[in-house]
Amino acid sequence: MMLRIDRLAIALPAPRHPSPNSASAVQELLGGKFGEMSTQMNYTFQSFTFRGRAKMKPFYDLIANIGAAGAAGTAGAGGRGGNGGGSAGRGGSGGSGGGAAGRGGTTGAGGTGGVLTNPRIMPLGDSTTASVCYRAQLWQMLKQANRTFDFIGSRNGDPGCNVSGYDRDNEGHGGYILTDILKAAGTGTRPGGADSSDPYVSDARDLATWFDGRPADIVLMHFGTNDVWNNIAPANILNAYTAVLNKLRAVNPNVRVMVAQIIPLQPSGCSDCTTRAQNLNAQIPAWATANSTAASPITVVDQFTGFNPAQGQDTSDGVHPNASGSTKIAAKWLTALSPLF
Repeated sequence: MMLRIDRLAIALPAPRHPSPNSASAVQELLGGKFGEMSTQMNYTFQSFTFRGRAKMKPFYDLIANIGAAGAAGTAGAGGRGGNGGGSAGRGGSGGSGGGAAGRGGTTGAGGTGGVLTNPRIMPLGDSTTASVCYRAQLWQMLKQANRTFDFIGSRNGDPGCNVSGYDRDNEGHGGYILTDILKAAGTGTRPGGADSSDPYVSDARDLATWFDGRPADIVLMHFGTNDVWNNIAPANILNAYTAVLNKLRAVNPNVRVMVAQIIPLQPSGCSDCTTRAQNLNAQIPAWATANSTAASPITVVDQFTGFNPAQGQDTSDGVHPNASGSTKIAAKWLTALSPLF
């Protein structure tokens, strides 16, 4: 028997949600049901020692680190299958990500580098989320790609998309001015364009209504169109993004947020709305970089480029995407989502 003592190539943090059952499952995976892989490693190390460790570099170090880091990956096991405790689920070089047991699957993701299993996806935004058909088209595209997932949200609506059986759950709120969530509880005033069927109150209380009890694994956020339309400064809109992000992470510390650079808009009476959207979009990447973490990464998705807001092109009225516009939005979300599950 050989005792391998060395510094791991990747420092493994303590698991946030240790699970003995998950650790046991990963340990069995690494060691084999009867310890076959452990035995193989022992004989490998003995062979290297017999032939002279110095002569066998760098192959000794490569094999040793694979074995040691892989075994250490069991320490990261735990949590919901898919998140694997975020970065705590990483198994190091050659190791297995944590999260062997959990909702909807058996394999956890290693922080930003892993693959989710049956993720809960929350489409989040205003009427561009609530009242157009990109959600239905994205659902159809994902199903055609044989992906397993669950759309979630407090709202459940279909704007007449002619897609049979799609998951209508979402967090889209027609007419919502996102910066209203920065207002203290009880001080909000619903905007004139508010969806009459949506009981939001246009202040900080809406965050709890939308997110409490609905932990999302992935959020598709296209928000701020009404703020742009109302000529609200990008800095204030980004402050509202931060408030949303903080609440999402309070509910699920490992949430992955995909934030859109919003589509252009040409509403009647607002000749510079597209320029305003560009000004906001230009500041989103820096905001994302400043707020992204290994456990809860933020990805910027360019929904602006290639979208024609002219009525009859990609919108029905200069603001709301029609079938063509919805397809473009769905396709870009699909491209961003595909590596994750």
